[in-house]
This record gives sequence, structure tokens and C-alpha cells, in this order.
Amino acid sequence: MSYPPFTPFVEHIGLGIFGLSLVGLRLFSVIAQSAAIVVTGLMARELDGARLAQVAAALTIALSPLLLFEGTESQYTTFDYLIPLALFFFAKGRDYYLAGAYPMLLAMGATAGERWLASLSKFGRRTIEAVFFSGLAVCGAYIFARVLPLASSGPLRDFALKNNSDLREEVGWDELVRTVACIRDSRPPDQQSNLGITVRNYGEQGAIEILGPAYHLPPPISTTNSAWLRGYATQPPTTIIALGITLEQADSIFTNRRLVGHNGNSEGIRNKASQYHPNIFVCGPSRLPWPPL
Repeated sequence: MSYPPFTPFVEHIGLGIFGLSLVGLRLFSVIAQSAAIVVTGLMARELDGARLAQVAAALTIALSPLLLFEGTESQYTTFDYLIPLALFFFAKGRDYYLAGAYPMLLAMGATAGERWLASLSKFGRRTIEAVFFSGLAVCGAYIFARVLPLASSGPLRDFALKNNSDLREEVGWDELVRTVACIRDSRPPDQQSNLGITVRNYGEQGAIEILGPAYHLPPPISTTNSAWLRGYATQPPTTIIALGITLEQADSIFTNRRLVGHNGNSEGIRNKASQYHPNIFVCGPSRLPWPPL
């Protein structure tokens, strides 16, 4: 799986308490981010940073991924960060793998910056502070406009969708599930009774698993990361609705492949699901037994 077990465990609790809603999906992540802001300011204080360092560190982490006001103190912690940074860089790791180190580094940098400012004249200190916080506000506004869906329509929405690939990936899943349900309902009763849904990535898997029960769809069968450990029904399905694979892949994995639909969205937004693997197939049994498959 893409994330450690704690993340889906907490999300499961949120969905259990609040149901399928933005509150259930986002609450605990918002609490964690808020705690990170407070803890960053407290770390700056532990490093003997005064109010300026505490506020600068907390605000910067609140508007992350901005890495502003970072100091140059040579601490063991800095080298502890550089080693895994180099390893992830050469191993082509994702940019957020070391995000947990940023609050600590920002607290160090803010404290070092505050000490440097104390050596300047009052005019120089005030000028640099004004430039820093003004720049932080401008960068923060840009990050907010790019990352958050601040508007449901208009230029702000279009700007966010154009520049935020993750936001584009949140569009169209309910329509996909409805399409799959309609395809299932169009099959003869004997096929519906022993039908399975295979998916290629965790977006399709999450959509079918979370939104599918409302349409009485079976749990998805997935080979994404460690999802294969969930297996499949005791009785292997003989009719397959296959998502996220190419025509060639469908022919090599299953028998009697038929193209029956497409994965898109009414907004016309191009994301990975609609751009790279839009076809939906209905297939017969797999060519290989299910355990090795």
C-alpha cells in the first residue's frame, strides 16, 4: 500500500463517525496539520527563539511547502536530514517523503534568522521583517489558490484545476461508479450473480469500495501495491468488469473481452483516469487461475 497502516486506520475512524463526507475524510488530517503548526512554533521556542522566530516558523509551516527563512546552522539534525534526502533523490523518491522533517528545519532556520536580525540596525531589521512577511503572504495566497478549491466555478477554480493534478484526480469518481453499476445492471441475471470488478489503481479501488455499496457493487479486486492481499470472493467470478487496463492487457488477462464504456466526467476535466485508461471492458473468465493472477 502507498501509506503506512495508521493513515487508513484513522480515515476509517473518521468515516465511521461522520459517514461519507468531507468532514469524515478531512477532519483528522486538519487536526494533524494544526498540531504541526503549533509544534513548529514550540520547537522554535525550545531553541531559544523569541516571538518573531516562533511566529515565522509556525506561519511558514502553515503555508508549506514554502521553505522560507531557513537558517544555516550546522546541527546534527541537519545532517540527519541531508543523508536520507540524498538517498531519496538518487532513488527517485517522492518529494513529500521527508515532509516530516520540515517543521524541525524551519524552527531551526527561524531561530537562526532571528539571531541574525538582532545584529542589524532597527531600520534594517524592520525592513527585512516587512519584506519577509509580505513575501510570505504573497506566496501563501498563491499556494492557497493553487492547492485549495476556493471557488466552485470561475477563474479561481480553473487556475486550481490547471495547476493541481491531485485536485483533478478528485473529479469523476461518482460518475465512474454509476457507470459501472449501469454496466452491471445491463448484464443477464446469470452473469450478475457471479460478477467481479477488477481495478488497476487505488483511485478506482477507493471509488468502488467506498461509493460502490450504495449501488450494491461487489468489493473491487485489485493488484495495486499490497491490495492483492485482500484476495477475491470464495467463488472466483466468471464475468469481469475491468477498469484501468488497455485493450491489449484485457485480451492477455481475460477471455471474451468487450468494450462497453468509458471512464470520463461531465466536467470535461482531463485526469489520469479519463486520459490514460478510460476504457471499461466486460470480460469472461481469466486465462490464468486466480491465485497466480
